[in-house]
Amino acid sequence: MNTVNLDLHFASIEGADASRGKVAQIYVKGTFGDGISHPCVSFSELDIEITRLQEELEALRAKGRKRFTKLQAA
Repeated sequence: MNTVNLDLHFASIEGADASRGKVAQIYVKGTFGDGISHPCVSFSELDIEITRLQEELEALRAKGRKRFTKLQAA
């Protein structure tokens, strides 16, 4: 079974937004394709994306807990 690890990638902004500097994006380590977060130009935006990912993981945990509880009861 393969597992994935997450990492943070910083890149320079190109084009019209170049004056804003760098953009950060959370991605699956070992890939540089599409990230799993929106590109963030501030820590505040990055913090919002991390919170969103945490909420998604918590929802998956609850779904898994419910499923395993049903399986163990059967």
